[in-house]
Amino acid sequence: MKNLPELYNLLTLCARAQGNPAHYDLLREAAEQLPSWKDIPRLAELHGIAPLVYEHLKKAEINIPETAENDLRAHYLRHNHANRIRTRALVEILQKFQTADIQILVLKGMAVSHLVYPNPRLRPMSDIDLLVSKKDSQRGQALLLELGFHLASGHETPDGHHHLPIVQRRVEGVNVGIELHHNLTRALTAHTRFEALYPSALSFEIEGVSAKALSYENMLAHTYHHAMDASIQPFRLIWIADMVSLVECYTEQMDWDTLPPKIYNALSVINCLLPIEGVPQREKGLLTASSTLSRKTTLSQGWPFSVIPSQSEAEHLQNAPKALRPSAWWLRLYFGLSPDEPLLWKRILYPLHLFGGILRIRGQVHIAQQIKAYFRRGA
Repeated sequence: MKNLPELYNLLTLCARAQGNPAHYDLLREAAEQLPSWKDIPRLAELHGIAPLVYEHLKKAEINIPETAENDLRAHYLRHNHANRIRTRALVEILQKFQTADIQILVLKGMAVSHLVYPNPRLRPMSDIDLLVSKKDSQRGQALLLELGFHLASGHETPDGHHHLPIVQRRVEGVNVGIELHHNLTRALTAHTRFEALYPSALSFEIEGVSAKALSYENMLAHTYHHAMDASIQPFRLIWIADMVSLVECYTEQMDWDTLPPKIYNALSVINCLLPIEGVPQREKGLLTASSTLSRKTTLSQGWPFSVIPSQSEAEHLQNAPKALRPSAWWLRLYFGLSPDEPLLWKRILYPLHLFGGILRIRGQVHIAQQIKAYFRRGA
């Protein structure tokens, strides 16, 4: 795909919940520099920000070509419908668990859509992630089955996994999937268990029903670690939108002193790509520390921006080597390094992380087949 820097320049400007006049001036400039609108709707949808792109372009009063506007509006309406269905399902689950006296935390997309975004329809999601204590997990899974959910084929999880097998049901053309977690991460650490996270949980309401979510700091850290969890998964701009919007929305309520250095560094690196607004002066000084990172090269060099999600197999094979020489921006984000820390050792280490992720997810046979296919194609 050609002209990726120009395409991503517009898309990254849309990766936030709220805009402002200065932001919309930049967005209009980015729109004028687009060589073509043809790929914008597809890329926006792949990165989980199609509703945000449509919303910001309309608020900036940008003239969108008819075909692109129709495609973006279709994504916007589809996610609006799907989010209504999933929200109704979550309300039903919350009421069922409350009746059964099972405490529960709402995670990821469903939490941030209601806490951070002006309207939940702006935050697409594929499923609903929930966290309960391990002692309540099997009973919680049984309650989901009572609500008409069933085990999803092809989504089995091994023993000792951090969440139970996915359950789902189809409502009005929408697949509603539920991942019931008993730990936030596959590492199963003590500080990512329900018991460690529930005391600092936030209370909020979804359609009049009480719910709880991770604290602002834990939500920010979880979003980052989820995005970086598997080095081979397609990187999606919605995760940047979640982090930037969470900080901008709750910067005064956030306890900055408790943020781990890795999360602070990640925010500094993101700030090089998409300036974070409204941060207190002390933190703003740290986020804008001197750096050799260039926004232009961030958008044009190496993984993740030149390796597009859902490419054809041939395109993936052609672009696979780019994953081994990612941009400095990506390496700093992935390892949680500040904008000025040296990178040589991380450049050596990154391919091992990449290979480990592929081995864990795809297995040895798949890796051998992909390597063989790559060299056969090049022959």
